[in-house]
Amino acid sequence: MRLALVGANCALARHVVPLLASHELAGTDTSFVDLRKPEEAAAAVADAGVLLHFGTAAVTVADDAPETAAETLDHLARGTYHLLQAAAEAGVTRVVVCSTVEVMLGHSPRWRVNESYRPRPLAEPLPLAAHLMETVCEELALERNLPVVCLRLGRLCLEEDVSGQPHDSLWLDLRDAAAAVHWATEVEFPRRFHALHVVHRSPRPRVESARFHRRAALPATQHNFEAATGQEGARA
Repeated sequence: MRLALVGANCALARHVVPLLASHELAGTDTSFVDLRKPEEAAAAVADAGVLLHFGTAAVTVADDAPETAAETLDHLARGTYHLLQAAAEAGVTRVVVCSTVEVMLGHSPRWRVNESYRPRPLAEPLPLAAHLMETVCEELALERNLPVVCLRLGRLCLEEDVSGQPHDSLWLDLRDAAAAVHWATEVEFPRRFHALHVVHRSPRPRVESARFHRRAALPATQHNFEAATGQEGARA
């Protein structure tokens, strides 16, 4: 099967690619491709059976300048719209999109938020952009009859790089994120749109997974940050 990887220049993609060795891969570096142009979005998914859109995992918000925030919003919202429209036209049978659990952090920190809660992003560029991207995905999944799995990934890092730091229940090791992405390219889902939370197993989760994981058997995380200190760091 041919997989189109959009945003293949990011750290997560480098961990995912070895897991997809049995497939034909076509990578698109979003540093050089503007998905807001329909013709470039169409080229990114040409002849693909599955689309893997790295979404927020391939985006870095360098500063708080208004033009940077606007550009991030535009790339993730309008770029994703054109990409999924092109995927539907190309006959893609599945789309996996990487989003972020940051879209849920507007809820009270006293709550343990799972997928049954509606997104409530903080008024910050990346969470807002991710929320718009997810909205586009859900609407096009239903409108174009296009199966879309949206993975809300935790804060990506490597376990060994944060050893000794205050524990953050939103951390997700890049290797566990890659395993979840690989899983999502292969498992069958009963509905056209699914949003799933992927974070490590924490004794005090701010965001957690619910029935979808138990039903569909998402791989358990292998890197659970036991070497981090017991004190929880900033949670919002």
